[in-house]
Amino acid sequence: MLKESKEYESVFTISPSVRVVAELHQWTATTDNFANGLGIHLTTIQCARGMSAYTTDSEHENAIQTIIGKCLYDGQFAKASIMVSQYFDNYNKYAHRSPNDKPYAYLVYELKGYSQGEWNQVVAYSNELDQAELESSMKLVDAWYKGEVYLVNVQKAKVYTADDGSQITDWDYDDGYSCFEVVEQFFTLTADYVYDTFGLEVAM
Repeated sequence: MLKESKEYESVFTISPSVRVVAELHQWTATTDNFANGLGIHLTTIQCARGMSAYTTDSEHENAIQTIIGKCLYDGQFAKASIMVSQYFDNYNKYAHRSPNDKPYAYLVYELKGYSQGEWNQVVAYSNELDQAELESSMKLVDAWYKGEVYLVNVQKAKVYTADDGSQITDWDYDDGYSCFEVVEQFFTLTADYVYDTFGLEVAM
């Protein structure tokens, strides 16, 4: 049973007995695994001290790591992102692929948390998404990196009357509705979202 005092990131009231809530989700998947589920490979170019570097098992990982290592050895680490971009440009232009193979969309992107010491510059690449899809999907990856992951549920009120006549309201999840995971920075429940997702409208 849910306590009325529980804090939620967003609450949308349908009626005195029904509401929709969004709470921060304590996810378990790492950012690179989340990205991989979207068809995106992430490889870290550089990151803040103490942050985990991302690697993949893709066919391009060794080449990317070689480029990064050479730039570091030459004292030109700032050029690593440029060199990695050139690598994918050349691969798309010259590599022998079957006619059905899609070229790689790629993007050098800096994932940022909410503290100065939480950042990870990555090359994101995919041959499942086009460039526009990759850029759009990286906004989801960035939100996941920031921890902007929510579980959205419908709740129903249960009212209890004490011996002295006072009433206490508790809230339970309504099993008649599915729970949804939302990855979006600064997510807030709106009437449109609630209606489109659950078919619920504010009682008049």
